[in-house]
Amino acid sequence: MVITTGRMLEIKTVNKICLDKLGAKQKQITGTSFKDLLPVRRDRYAFEQAVIQVKTLKSVYNLRMDISYGKKRISTLVNMSAIRDPFNDEAGYVIVLHDIEGRLRMETTLQSIERMRALGQLAAGIAHQINNYTNAIAGSTELLKDSLDDVAKTKPDMASESTSLVKLIRASVEKLTGLTQHLTSFARAQQPPVISAGSVNKVIQDILLLVENQANKKMAALESVLDENIPFIPFSPLHLEQALLNIIMNALDAVPSETGTVRVTTRRECENIIIEISDNGPGISEIVRDRLFEAFVTSKPAGVGTGLGLNIARNVVESLKGSIDVNTGNGGTTMTVRIPIKQETPSA
Repeated sequence: MVITTGRMLEIKTVNKICLDKLGAKQKQITGTSFKDLLPVRRDRYAFEQAVIQVKTLKSVYNLRMDISYGKKRISTLVNMSAIRDPFNDEAGYVIVLHDIEGRLRMETTLQSIERMRALGQLAAGIAHQINNYTNAIAGSTELLKDSLDDVAKTKPDMASESTSLVKLIRASVEKLTGLTQHLTSFARAQQPPVISAGSVNKVIQDILLLVENQANKKMAALESVLDENIPFIPFSPLHLEQALLNIIMNALDAVPSETGTVRVTTRRECENIIIEISDNGPGISEIVRDRLFEAFVTSKPAGVGTGLGLNIARNVVESLKGSIDVNTGNGGTTMTVRIPIKQETPSA
């Protein structure tokens, strides 16, 4: 892309490739200042410094800046040199712009791959450490159960209550073991566990019990309206629980204390199960809205959110051939999860 300007940086000519990229016509852009194409103040300052350098008989190469016209915006590398008159004074400038959008996309993809690779290594390490603790807890729980069996012979009432607590510990350990297996599968890119038919409502009920304490601490209301007539569908309970838990926890984080409400509903709509998770928080900012489901994108303060929750949720739902739609504004956010009732061969 080539643009020529006069001595005062007024645009004289723009080649066809550049016009097509900007979505402009020659007569619309001719006569305007080249600096008007620079939307970022930092780029305008850098360009002014480049002009000073060119005036000292030096050309400028590979100056990184964005140019825009109307709604079009292009990332470029700029080379610039002066057009000189017979007295060697600058009469104008030749500005050559190289479109680097494709290169930037490739760099972003490579960065994402590196991040996911590092995350995989981290996941494997975390899974290993958690397994060490869960194995110790599981072993101790079995010893405790054996001791309670002996106590039950003389004090059945006391043993009954303690046995219930042991069962709760064992169930929690099993869930934690399942999570570490999922982390290991993610790290090693293994196939998911066997998927079986289950109740979406049951998964949601378990999640609401799990987050009840967090809601109480915030004095937020948890509401649910679950359609009892929706059918069982094939899915991995652990994976779906992770997906919906991430969405519900995000909703809880978003709502205000004391007046916050998170509402979960399910219903059947044609051949789909619809799960709606609504909150009365401030809504999702435009800055992150378009990239909401990308890994490492979060609107939470540094150190609070990892930016992985909704990425995991989307991957799980898409593995069930479903989708997640987002409707957000000042009055809150509603995430609609749509899962087909008739499943093909599910994938991770």
